[in-house]
Amino acid sequence: MKNNKIIYYVLIPSIVFILVFSFGKEYYRKEKLKRTKKAFAVMVEFSTGTVRHSMRGTFQYKINNNTYKFIQSEDFSMLTIGDTVEIEYSIEDNSVARVINKHYMDKYKWNVIE
Repeated sequence: MKNNKIIYYVLIPSIVFILVFSFGKEYYRKEKLKRTKKAFAVMVEFSTGTVRHSMRGTFQYKINNNTYKFIQSEDFSMLTIGDTVEIEYSIEDNSVARVINKHYMDKYKWNVIE
């Protein structure tokens, strides 16, 4: 009987809170990215994520002398730390951004054939 109370009063509300928070955060992000500007960001970290998003990259960019970081879950294995990517960031909230061209640096790399 006591285990049932724990499930009803602790576990279920916790799961509901996590789901609502996740969907709310994603909705906020999508709304803010409706009005954007383009900029460039530098990859500062490459890491493995969760089961749902197995690879992710951390990027850093500067807008109006303020430095921002964001994490995007995607396959960035073709990049190395310090590579530049093209991003778009929200005009309303500069901390909200996403990578739009991860192959931006490809046009500057040399293909050496031996």
